[in-house]
Amino acid sequence: MVMTLLKTIMLILLTVIDEILIKARELNAFQQPSDRDYRSVRAWFFNEKPLANMGEESYIKQREDIISLRHGREWTLFHCLVENLLRKTPQAISSIFTTLSQRSKTANKFIYYFSTTKVEVLVSYITGVIMFFLLVFPIILLCRLRQTQRLADGNPMLDALGVFVFFTLLFITILTCLMNINRHELFAALAVYCAVLATFVGSTNNV
Repeated sequence: MVMTLLKTIMLILLTVIDEILIKARELNAFQQPSDRDYRSVRAWFFNEKPLANMGEESYIKQREDIISLRHGREWTLFHCLVENLLRKTPQAISSIFTTLSQRSKTANKFIYYFSTTKVEVLVSYITGVIMFFLLVFPIILLCRLRQTQRLADGNPMLDALGVFVFFTLLFITILTCLMNINRHELFAALAVYCAVLATFVGSTNNV
């Protein structure tokens, strides 16, 4: 009788421990807030005082225990820059990137709510323009160098390599800042970009 009771207690304890471990693993699967989001929430706590006392608000200082419910959004330094610029624009312009429900949430001039979809569209448009510039401008520059060197009866190879290296490094820097991509994705994009530039460098050298 005693042994049966002990076995039952052990099974219950093991079941409880398993459930705790599973819950802990599920909790660790949630992503933690970014530095900017964490600072934003802390600033909101400081300005609005939503809770009754400082003891209740002290949990916001335990950053390792805070999770973020944000999903499906790439957040980079470029997103932060765009939103900071939108805050400094006139209200007639910044209101384009908000909704009526967001504007009605607060009357505090230090709190801004922007539509995620609208900001993403703006960031995507700016990113597309920058990528188009990075692809077209070095090609135009290489063509101009080829014409200049042809008139001067010189060898454009050295200048072409300089353009190749400069825009490749610029491409890596901008791609890292604008997009939250993995290393293998960066390598694939860099390989395609280098292949395009190498084609024009080779054609410049052969002419």
